[in-house]
Formats: sequence, C-alpha cells, structure tokens
Amino acid sequence: MDIQTVYKDLFSDRKKKIIIDSDAYNEIDDQFAVAYALLSKERVEVLSLNAAPFLNWRSVSAGDGMEKSYRELQKISALTDETRHIPVYKGSDSFLKDKRTPVYSAAAENIIETAKKTQGEPLYVVAIGAITNVASALLIAPEIAEKIVVVWLGCNKRDWKNNEEFNLIQDVFAAQAVLESDVPFVHVPCMGVASMFISSLPEIKACLQGRNSLCDYLIQTTEEYAQVESGGNLFGYSKIIWDVLAIAVFTKPEAMEMRIIKNFHLTDDKKSVEQPNGKDILVVEYAYRDPIYIDCFKKLANLD
Repeated sequence: MDIQTVYKDLFSDRKKKIIIDSDAYNEIDDQFAVAYALLSKERVEVLSLNAAPFLNWRSVSAGDGMEKSYRELQKISALTDETRHIPVYKGSDSFLKDKRTPVYSAAAENIIETAKKTQGEPLYVVAIGAITNVASALLIAPEIAEKIVVVWLGCNKRDWKNNEEFNLIQDVFAAQAVLESDVPFVHVPCMGVASMFISSLPEIKACLQGRNSLCDYLIQTTEEYAQVESGGNLFGYSKIIWDVLAIAVFTKPEAMEMRIIKNFHLTDDKKSVEQPNGKDILVVEYAYRDPIYIDCFKKLANLD
C-alpha cells in the first residue's frame, strides 16, 4: 500500500485491524493506550498484543522488561474486557545486535503469520516501545512489507535538537532496519509532538476515579509512578501520556495534522538525516490535545 492510500485509509470509516506491540510495564502510558484501543471497537479491531523488551529502572534486563510487559498486557486486557480473550505474545528477550540479524520470538512470528493471513486490507502494526519485534518480523519475512503498515511512536520531531528518545535508544538497530525496509511507515514523533500530550493526576482522577476497576487501576499505577518520578513532590506534577497518540492515529485522525514527507536515514549515533530520494512516509506534525483526551477518557470511563 502506498503512503497516500494509507493516509486516506486512516480517515476512512473502515475498521482497521491492528496488532499492538508494547513495552507495557516500562511506565504508565502504554496501559492507557492499550485500553483505549481495546475500547475503540468502532474504529479498530485489536487482533493481538505483543510484549516488547525494555531496560530501565523497572527491569533488570531487556528480557525481564518483556516478561513484565507480557504480564501487564494480560492484566490490562482482562480489566478492559473480561468477555473477550485477546491473545498476548512474548517478544524478544534482547535487542538486535545489528540491523540485519533478527531476534526470533512468538511476537515476531505472530506479526508474520497474521500478515500472511491478511487479505484485501492492510494489517496495522502499532509499535509503542522499542521496535525490536517488528524489525525482527521484517528481517525474517521481508515479503510481509506488502501486507502491513507500521505505526511507530519513537524518535523525536525532525527539527528537535537531538534524538535521545527512549523507544529509539533502546534499539537503534531495530529502528534502522524498519526505516530501511519497504514497509509503509507512519511516524509519531515524541519530543515536539507527543510531548504536548500532557495530563495531571487531578485531571485523571476527576475524569476516571471510581468509574470502574480499569480506571481505578490506571489511577493507582499513575500515582505510584508519579511518586517515584517526582521524588515524592506531586505539587504541580504533570505526566505525558505519550502512547495514546499512536492509537489516536486511528480513533481521532481529524485531531491531528499529518503530512507526507521523505523518509529519513537514522545514523548509528541516532541522527536523522533527510533522504531526498527516499520513500514517502506519513508523519504526525501536531495533535490537538482536548478532542483526543475527551474521547479516550470517555471510553475508559464507559461514558459513551
């Protein structure tokens, strides 16, 4: 599918089939994003969830991060819809060692097998963490690039001062592999775009507290994370709920400014270099916060 067709498809009323690839235990934004997608049944059908690796203060290794994300995805799925079983797959237990060598995992195999079964419409793979599983799938079976569209929340806006962004720096080789592949690519930059998608504990509590067990869990995890991130000083604390924007590409595309641009080359030292003769990609350049948060919070609180 060419990128112009992808752009038109995102604004169409057709329900999109998606796989979400998430480092769900990394912090607290994945939980909001996954639940939002699962509750947006009029716009997307979530076929499965993949656990992505991560390494920070909440894990002792990339594999440990993946295992914790796997369990967190199971928990969010159960809290969101107890009547429907969403398959959850374990992803890579390590990051790529170079941009040509995949890491085999159930998650990568899930992407490949689901893509091969796809007929007549694209499979959207929404990556909201290190893009290791997606890169591995494309390296193992490059022919699936004709069947899928990758949406990735990662890297920073092209004119940002640097690319020191968590999803990218976890696995630069994986990002290079995906960008250099033939797969249609939708880019949701972090700093400069998703960084504007800010909320606060008082706002989250006012909208979600006491609504249901999912909302109570989201508040609990947000508050626990905020206590650590803020050093116990919550006065004036705010939180970027980054990953919801990758879902809003499907649920609220009208609340975004998107543009087709030329692809960028990602150097080993994480610099984005324009490719005048590269493939076209679709990039989110701005998101209008309120319509997205209203839609997300209403669905989480079962107000629709």
